[in-house]
Amino acid sequence: MIQFRQLYRLIIILISVQCLIGQAIPTDYWVYESIRKIQILGSLQELPLGSKPYSRSDIASELVKLKQDQSTQIVKRHPEYLHLILEFENEIRQVEGFSSDVQNESIYTAIGLLSRLIRNNQPQLALQARINYTIYSHLCFQYGAIMDQALNSDPSYTGNEWRGITGYQDQLFLQFENTYVKATLGRDYIDWGYGHSGSLFITDNSRPFDMMKITANGKLVRFESFIAQLDKMQDAERYLTATRLAINPRPHIALGFGQSALYGGINRSLDFTISNPLAFYSFSQDNDQKYMNMMLYADFAVSINQSCRIYGELLIDDFQIDRDKQSDLEPNEIAFIVGGEGVSLFRNLDLWIEYTQVRNRTYNVPEIRPWEKFLHRGEPIAHPYGTDFQLLVTNGEMWLNPSVQSYISLSALKKGEGTVDGLFTEPWMADDVSLDSGFSESIPSGVIETTYSAEMGILWRPQNYFYLDLAIRYEAINNEYNISGQNSADMTVLFQLAVDYDKLFSTQ
Repeated sequence: MIQFRQLYRLIIILISVQCLIGQAIPTDYWVYESIRKIQILGSLQELPLGSKPYSRSDIASELVKLKQDQSTQIVKRHPEYLHLILEFENEIRQVEGFSSDVQNESIYTAIGLLSRLIRNNQPQLALQARINYTIYSHLCFQYGAIMDQALNSDPSYTGNEWRGITGYQDQLFLQFENTYVKATLGRDYIDWGYGHSGSLFITDNSRPFDMMKITANGKLVRFESFIAQLDKMQDAERYLTATRLAINPRPHIALGFGQSALYGGINRSLDFTISNPLAFYSFSQDNDQKYMNMMLYADFAVSINQSCRIYGELLIDDFQIDRDKQSDLEPNEIAFIVGGEGVSLFRNLDLWIEYTQVRNRTYNVPEIRPWEKFLHRGEPIAHPYGTDFQLLVTNGEMWLNPSVQSYISLSALKKGEGTVDGLFTEPWMADDVSLDSGFSESIPSGVIETTYSAEMGILWRPQNYFYLDLAIRYEAINNEYNISGQNSADMTVLFQLAVDYDKLFSTQ
């Protein structure tokens, strides 16, 4: 029987944010989707495709160029462009040199308060605080912290609780940047790839990484590499190293190639044989007899015309070539995303559709070295659904006028029994399986949990310091928790209000 629960959720957000021109923007902030749309229309191409985060100064500098470009009137009429201009108006004034308070050294702070009220639950509070110190726009220090009572009920939270208060530091880094090189030391977000619903390689799904990161920029090529220390697992030290090479052979074509290696062990230290940013990790694994969970990755984005783009990602965890022994019957562990997106297709209709498939055991490893699972602080490092699933999502948005946007999202998720943190099963090694009989399994595998969801809502943003979001979400689940015959339904009404006090007072 279908049951309805959690009938409404009320969220009120009060934010106070000052101009943070050097601030690295957390990768889940709304401006990234707006920038993505403007890039599909052919502008803001200097902001790296498929690689986040950006800083507020990076975005402001490109918006200034776009404002001065007289050949982009179609882009400038899009409401997303208008809201980006409002969001970064203070930074744009500084870049243009019109602000009287431009200084060589600047300190900026921000604080945000989040209050949640969920039916039959106690109110939950969250506080975000950030500070950024920038010198000549080349050297900056940034600190960010989150305190959130909701973490008390989050099973992946590994920290302590004090008087009902839980939290963590999400940004804490020192960064040097010039035209060609950016070097980061500390904790920050990373998100590589093009997926709307989640990417397949390195994402912001898990907590930010403690890392050393280097980025080299050229006109046609961008190279990024980082070495991160992950949380311990079963007393084993764990390290992740990854690189991504982005190539733009034509203005409308972007190609990316990457590799990663997750390794560790009891009392194992950082291994620069593996973490050499210029090394091919497979050679280190084979020639130096290094144990690691290595993956290969590729992505692409191709503009079809001035308003449409197709994109995709491919990740290879393990691929069987030989068929000489029974262990070669192991299914290939791969994942891929294919999608298409269009901007201003009909009036101001923006639309994207995306299909994702991740096969069972991708990101997982045999129990002999469990610390090589693709996890950080209990969460998948890549796609939020982990492994063993298929996902189809379509999303449409239309600005009814420059202040009001309507949207609708439909999705179908099929989730198998496999998980990244679960047991790495080997059914192809069973006694009744042989090279002659072969082995295959369904994708997804086992009892399949199927979730159908629909969400529609309306966003009202009359000013740059205020917005209101009202949405209704319906979700129906068959075989919930992969239990055959267990079904449920859930309807949620979401109300969100945000006020940016700094922008509010600066307009008075």
